[in-house]
Amino acid sequence: MKKHIFCTIASVIIAASIFTSCQAKPDKFGIYDDFDTALNVAQSKNMDILFTVTISDSTDDNSAEFLSNVLKTEAFKEYAKKSFICVNLDFSEARYESAYPENEVPANQQKAVDKLREKYERDMKFATVYSIETIPSVLLLSKEGYVIYELPCDSSIIKPEDFISLIESEKENIDSNKNLYENALKGSPEQQLEAIDNLYESTPGKYKLLLGNQIKRFIELDSGNKTGKLSKYLIAAANIDGQNSMLKGDVEGTLKAFEKITSSEFTSADEKQQAYFICVHILMQANSSDIDRMLDLTQKAYDCNPQSQLAPQIQMYISMLQSAKEEAAANEAGAAQSSTNNSGASESGTSGK
Repeated sequence: MKKHIFCTIASVIIAASIFTSCQAKPDKFGIYDDFDTALNVAQSKNMDILFTVTISDSTDDNSAEFLSNVLKTEAFKEYAKKSFICVNLDFSEARYESAYPENEVPANQQKAVDKLREKYERDMKFATVYSIETIPSVLLLSKEGYVIYELPCDSSIIKPEDFISLIESEKENIDSNKNLYENALKGSPEQQLEAIDNLYESTPGKYKLLLGNQIKRFIELDSGNKTGKLSKYLIAAANIDGQNSMLKGDVEGTLKAFEKITSSEFTSADEKQQAYFICVHILMQANSSDIDRMLDLTQKAYDCNPQSQLAPQIQMYISMLQSAKEEAAANEAGAAQSSTNNSGASESGTSGK
């Protein structure tokens, strides 16, 4: 298994292959290469999704072997068609190289390259959202796109029978996780809240952001905080909304997501403090020049709880921002004085003439 870390969406590599196109239909082994299409088919057929991510060329031998010897075989096709809609996103080196040729692309080919770059970017977003870190990677998803189970896929999987046996051996765990999703949709509001919380707590951290719909349902069902757990879901919702806004380059939208935490009656002083401080970091990462705004947010963060463990670090930021403000003011004053001196010298020279 090869380790392959996908970059964040904000710095995602936009690449594509001019030799590959989006399949509206699966290939001869029943495998789609477009995630959205596979998701739609899964929902229409009420089936789970087997989502695989590979690098099929020489940069990753395991992927090539997994694809040719396991996934794209008649034996696995016959097994999978009964239970799964299969989708494979392949990020080969060839795709990148063909999308960014060293020589200039002829004008009559540019549109095709641009279209396939968009496809690659879309694929990369899915890989990032699903926190793909190892190649090849295999996830079993619900028809809604939630992660049911992460299947290990290493060099011991050399033939379709090995992979089928692996899936079957994990059946109990898979069914247990599927039940968590199903229970969240039935019963009384109290039962649904308990089921959603069980689902959330049972979901690995890297997949929690995929539970956006369930998180929002919890907030709607428990708007009065009868469970005492509402703040947890308000924070989770803010993280999701903030991430989505950040992916769009919407800094103000990201800030608004976290400001909801600071204005809620159900969040603690420490939670409000952290939300304010996150807003400061967001502005810094966006290279904001609005020092006054950052100072205001930092002071609000400190005032939430001056005795917290985070308070000393916040004080350091306040001092740093105050120094930056004073330096900016001094530079501005110096520039103004220099401009005045230059103007005076110019007038003096004119008078001398």
